[in-house]
Amino acid sequence: MEVSRRKFLQLTVVSTAGVALGDGGTQLGNVLQASEQEERVPNGVEQWLRTTCTLCPGGCGARVRLIDTRAVKLDGNPLHPVTRGGLCPVAEAALQLVYSPDRLTEPMLRVGGRGQGEWQPLSWERALQILADGLRSHRDKEGAETLLLVLGRSHGLAPELLRRFAHAYGTPEVLELTSGDPAADALWLTQGIRTTPAYDLENAHYVLSFGVPLVDGWHGPVRQMLALAEMRQATPGHRGKLVQLEARLSPTAAKADEWIPLAPGTEGALALGIAHVLVAEGFYNPAFVAERTFGFEDSTDAAGNRQPGFRSMVLEQYAPARVAQITGVSEETIRRLATEFARFGPALAIGPIGGHSNAVESALAVHALNALVGGIESVGGVLVPPVPVFPELPPVDPDPKAREGLASAQRSPGDALLPLNGRVANLAPWLERLSDVTKVLLLWDANPLFSDPEAKRCHEALEKIPLIATIAPFLDETAAFADLVLPESTFLESWDVLDSAPGLPDQLVGLTQPALAARGQAKSAGEIVLALARELGGSIGAAFPWESMEQVVRAKVDGLVRDAQGGVFPEAAAAQGNEAAATPDYESPDALWQDLLNRGGWSGRPREYGNWRRALQTRSGKYEFSSQNLRDAITAAVPREPMRALLKTFDADFTDPRLLLPHYSTPLPEDVDGFPLRLLLFRTLALGAGEHANQPFLQEIVAPHVNVQWDSWAELNPVTAASLQIADGDWIWLESPHGRIRVRAKLWPGIVPGAVALPLGQGHTAVGQYARGTGANPIALLSATRDPLSGAAVLSARVRVTRA
Repeated sequence: MEVSRRKFLQLTVVSTAGVALGDGGTQLGNVLQASEQEERVPNGVEQWLRTTCTLCPGGCGARVRLIDTRAVKLDGNPLHPVTRGGLCPVAEAALQLVYSPDRLTEPMLRVGGRGQGEWQPLSWERALQILADGLRSHRDKEGAETLLLVLGRSHGLAPELLRRFAHAYGTPEVLELTSGDPAADALWLTQGIRTTPAYDLENAHYVLSFGVPLVDGWHGPVRQMLALAEMRQATPGHRGKLVQLEARLSPTAAKADEWIPLAPGTEGALALGIAHVLVAEGFYNPAFVAERTFGFEDSTDAAGNRQPGFRSMVLEQYAPARVAQITGVSEETIRRLATEFARFGPALAIGPIGGHSNAVESALAVHALNALVGGIESVGGVLVPPVPVFPELPPVDPDPKAREGLASAQRSPGDALLPLNGRVANLAPWLERLSDVTKVLLLWDANPLFSDPEAKRCHEALEKIPLIATIAPFLDETAAFADLVLPESTFLESWDVLDSAPGLPDQLVGLTQPALAARGQAKSAGEIVLALARELGGSIGAAFPWESMEQVVRAKVDGLVRDAQGGVFPEAAAAQGNEAAATPDYESPDALWQDLLNRGGWSGRPREYGNWRRALQTRSGKYEFSSQNLRDAITAAVPREPMRALLKTFDADFTDPRLLLPHYSTPLPEDVDGFPLRLLLFRTLALGAGEHANQPFLQEIVAPHVNVQWDSWAELNPVTAASLQIADGDWIWLESPHGRIRVRAKLWPGIVPGAVALPLGQGHTAVGQYARGTGANPIALLSATRDPLSGAAVLSARVRVTRA
């Protein structure tokens, strides 16, 4: 194949060489083939259409360049008041999703044994008839609770419509897979609000990030990059400082002003060591603590028992000398961080994102730093995000059969065991619990046969379910095991709306509109729900009176004009930053609609500070160092026999009043004989958790820091590698008590000794030609261990490393 200079320069923007490490790597020709596909564009009329990317919750504004009916390029929407023309590589590579040769373009029915790959193409009419007949039959004979829905993500309209379908049908069994958000749990436990906290990064002068991957794909990387730039440059004569505290030199740590490595899972101990210095030296905000917090000082309860307060607990237990031993961070550094945090405000502490068994406890400790310096509901601090501006869809009126099903909910593992809400992080125990009842399983954006650490248990549970249907754009591992596969369109072919991104203090609505016709017969998940409801008819059909997803989107956004403090994205949004536009006078709802289509979305109320009624909704009306919500949750959960068994597993004394305070516990699993290293799993911006693995340009930029493309790798500190006699590039076995994988070793000083780090997202056995057989899936090394408080997945294990 001849490579022109123009094509070579295009490719080198994405990749330095395009050559994979290891055997089985993808050749440069594969990427050239993908790029050629984008170049074969017919002559025609050029136009640009504004939309919103839905590939992550960030909801970045985008523009699509069209030549006649073909999309040829994506870039950022300069009118978007937050992302301001920025776009991340995942969105820029989205055309490789649209035009992928592996796309599902028609419904398919299994005709051979499950998982054998024998399929029969169907019309949509026939596919919907098969699914509706199964749903109708099992609902009539055995009850509506025989339907189980599994949802893989929470942003956009599809989850709302699927939950609405479940309610109209009559099943209470809707499982939403999530890795959990410890910061959201901390916000509920301390402030009584169940949402992800928002961070006023742009106005902070000093940020302590406890492992938060700000620029690695967390809650919209474009916004985070712009916010950090503004933090460092917005105030004349002052440059804000970002300190990244984590065990691995992530891209965020590399871009930070300072990286401080610490032992994996000890973020909470470090936060409490900093808190000790703030309290002992009087560096905290005494006015805020006295007026707006509860549980700082010791107290006596109604029975006369002493209740320890945060002050005495942190002074007694978290002196810098002890914390230094736990974390590996020196006493001097701990004291310096505390001093800087107090002096260079407004200061902000964020994180951690989870992955360890003590994630919620660590998040409570980190959030306590914000309370100590008065950084709650203040400029440059932690804010409660604005309420959504979407009007509610009309309520559903379930029929008698649906009401009967809704009243017969099965007790699910998380509901029965965990003091907090319970996360559906590992699907296996839920499927086992519900598989005897479930007759129809409908999955959307969920692939447990790849992502669940107990995939074998999932497989065995799925075998018991008579009808499995999945909505997916590619034939992933779980779709390949289904009975009916319904092809899903991409966001560039669909209608949708996204609310403000998690962590964003601004009120936004991003509009997604089809830039081109869907390939083949693919439909959006929302369109599939509407069509299935019409096929079922009766009260289920009546719950979905809309003819199209465009009508659903119109129903959601028509109410926006009533918000007098907002308006469509202004033409000068790039210059105005986060300021909202005034609402213009529209002659009709159609005029508003056309303006939204032309500009891409709506910006609402500007960020708000000091609204204590909205920000502090605890029983005490204050920020609670000693969480009464946690006390109530534990009181309700502990008497249950499953809860007592769980507590024995984690050796946790939930009756100790100190548990209600921010504290540190050793992350699980602790030392295991023969497995001396701690495994750390991380997401890359390019791969996510595996959802982007079938895009060749993203495979090219997986790991420039260790020069790896189209493969997995294991990062080892040179000191650790030397003790194991492992050289850079060696093939190694990583083995845990639960499984083993073979990968290349990459010696990397940006990982603390005694740990080994691997990326998530590789190791697919399905999905498509670019993902299948590329790298190894580190999920195989994990157990089903969960955070004992929240139920979130523990993405860590004890491993040993040997040369392969």
